[in-house]
Amino acid sequence: MGHLINGYNSCFDWHPRGNLIVAGTGQSTVTAWREADLQPHWHAVLLPDGKAATFSAAGELLDGKPEEVDQYLVYYVEREAGKIETLTPAEFRKLLPAEAANAPEAPIVFAAEREAAE
Repeated sequence: MGHLINGYNSCFDWHPRGNLIVAGTGQSTVTAWREADLQPHWHAVLLPDGKAATFSAAGELLDGKPEEVDQYLVYYVEREAGKIETLTPAEFRKLLPAEAANAPEAPIVFAAEREAAE
């Protein structure tokens, strides 16, 4: 099913496994939400030149080659008192070792396509 939300065409459907709701937008992103608690499960970003990257809800790269996608991405990290910090993917990977990715004190992150103007 499709809808126009905030001027962008968006589509929603159930994942074939039945436990995820998948939403795609005209902004070249796809997000899978867990049906049980409506929390994000993974995010995919469509990039130029036919490339794509898929991230866990914590911002970990699940699918895609860092050397191919890093140039297009930035991470927004919410720090204490709501301060938002912008990091390159390399800076983000240094911030969070793999074993700490699921730690309770891990920052909230969102991956976004870098603006073409940069």
